[in-house]
Amino acid sequence: MNKKEKLRQQLLEQTFGKNAKNRRLTPLDMKQDIDSFSGELEDILKFQQDHITELSQSLSQEDIDRLNHEMEKDFGVKIVSSKKEVDVDLLKKVEDDLNKKWRYDDMIHQLLSSMKKVTLMNKNEYSFLFYNVDGNDVKNIMSDYANMVYEEKIAYFSFLNYTQQLDVFYQDIYRCLYGNEKMIVIDYLELLPIPFMQPLLSLLKNKEMVLTKRYVEVNGCLKETNNQLVKDAISSLKWENKYIILITHDSLNHLTNQFGDPFIKGIDECIEYHQLKKEDYQQLLLDKYNIWKENVEKHIHIVWNDCQIYEYLLDKKIVLEDIDNYFDQIFEKLIDFKEQYQLSQVSFLYQDNQLYIQIMNEKIDIFKENDSQFNDIDQQLQELVGLQEVKDYLKSLKQYYETMQKRKQQGKKVMEVSKHMIFTGHPGTGKTTVARILAQYLKSLGILKSGHLIEVSRKDLVGQYVGHTAVQTSQVITSALGGVLFIDEAYSLYRGKDDSFGLEAIDTLVKAMEDNRDEFVVILAGYQKEMELFLESNSGLRSRFSNIIEFKDYTGEELYRIACSIAKGKEYIIDESCKEPLITYLQQTNQKESGNGRLARNIVEKAIIHQATRDCQDDLLILEDFGLEGCENR
Repeated sequence: MNKKEKLRQQLLEQTFGKNAKNRRLTPLDMKQDIDSFSGELEDILKFQQDHITELSQSLSQEDIDRLNHEMEKDFGVKIVSSKKEVDVDLLKKVEDDLNKKWRYDDMIHQLLSSMKKVTLMNKNEYSFLFYNVDGNDVKNIMSDYANMVYEEKIAYFSFLNYTQQLDVFYQDIYRCLYGNEKMIVIDYLELLPIPFMQPLLSLLKNKEMVLTKRYVEVNGCLKETNNQLVKDAISSLKWENKYIILITHDSLNHLTNQFGDPFIKGIDECIEYHQLKKEDYQQLLLDKYNIWKENVEKHIHIVWNDCQIYEYLLDKKIVLEDIDNYFDQIFEKLIDFKEQYQLSQVSFLYQDNQLYIQIMNEKIDIFKENDSQFNDIDQQLQELVGLQEVKDYLKSLKQYYETMQKRKQQGKKVMEVSKHMIFTGHPGTGKTTVARILAQYLKSLGILKSGHLIEVSRKDLVGQYVGHTAVQTSQVITSALGGVLFIDEAYSLYRGKDDSFGLEAIDTLVKAMEDNRDEFVVILAGYQKEMELFLESNSGLRSRFSNIIEFKDYTGEELYRIACSIAKGKEYIIDESCKEPLITYLQQTNQKESGNGRLARNIVEKAIIHQATRDCQDDLLILEDFGLEGCENR
């Protein structure tokens, strides 16, 4: 036996024993070896799982979720449980806290009783339908519940002003199902487009939504793919370890007639919303008033001993979700009065359906100044040349909100509309000017708190290194809360599918618009064609911008009026003899260059410079100053 054969024999004996030379593996031997090996492997895996679970106790929830995602992607299993244990005692405390804050005792009791049952039965997926809902109270209650129980926000989207595009629906469902939030709230179910009904029913009944196309995940968004060989393609969305809360502002009978009995039966539990009882509303309003009054006295050291503010709000039947807006307006007035009069004590008077503050034997109408501010802002808008479509839209917006306010005071249902807008048109057509006026316009209507304008472009949102863009975009959004975020040349955020920084900024913006939907308004501006392409960059964009306003190029006559206004602002006058030649020149030039307002400004500034060379002492700009010879042939 040579050296090589001896070595082979030694290895066989070490592995199979001294009789290894004569041994032949039978199927039974192989099964026993495999069973033995499998048992050892299971022990190893169990040890590793216990070890990781132990280590995870010092990890944050975000770390655990990320580890879970990586393990599921690489191995198809979840090793670390991210489920937060919820005990019945905690739910009892949550019920007491929610009742104290909202006073929907019956509805909250039914919700929490179901949550206790779900917890005891260890059900990880459960669906609720709230019907006959008025306003945003159910959404806000669910938000408070998620914060109290899971210390997190809700995942939320609404079918109000929603698109008919199935891709957008898939994207919103994907964001909710695969996000970190435990509670998914879907509002305005009665407006669910018919093509989306069957996919949603499939999700509720089978806990899976089969997609009609194949997608891949790119920066948290679904992107369609036709490549059959692509790795990690997504062909269905699974509902795991989350609760879905559906909200409809219609009756259950109407919803059943609309979608059919099988759809309603696919929902685990239906809960009816009831308006607050009068005594509950009064007590909630009084609680809010006392807390606000205490904060005012603490922060600006002004006291009063009457309850006239409370009586005013109660008599006006101001809905609870609008109360803070009234408090903010009164607070601003108190700050102004304190600085002006050095006050430490005031009194209020509710008389003739108006609320007054009494200072040094003088009655001052608290809200009259708001009407005056609105009139001033509206006058600025009307003085703008042209833009009739924009003016008509803002007028209709004012009429809508006034009507909705009256409906609220009458206890009737109201429908919120999307306030985000897209301004399309060439430069110089007044988009930025209108955005600035619009911010103050919405503040005067009580829709926005501060009414300031934050004007940004790509460079203000997109970072220079990985991870910087989301932070930078979030900071800009935070600065815009209470006002208007105006993104000029918004299409530049998207420079193709490989522009990961731009896509990250867009994704952050879309999420913030959902999370802070009532706190600020986003206006995207740019050329019409480019903006159409931009809306395709993220499936959630188009559905959130239902208000698209076109700023048309100015006519020659409109540009002449703008030029006269610019000259007047600089204390000059354009001679009447210049009117027709200027209109002709501006019309011809603008058709070629689309300079619009900038064209008018440039021609006036050049005329002023030329007028100075004539060494004249008056403020009159004549035809010679504009240098328009031969303009007819341009």
